Amino acid sequence: MLDLQLVDNWMTQRMLKHLLNVQALVLAAAVEVDH
Repeated sequence: MLDLQLVDNWMTQRMLKHLLNVQALVLAAAVEVDH
């Protein structure tokens, strides 16, 4: 049986990393468009 708390924490960390990556891409794109 998987520990649901561990899985939940892992998924949350993955989501946060994904959101940070997306934010970085959006910022980079905004800088590219700006110049």
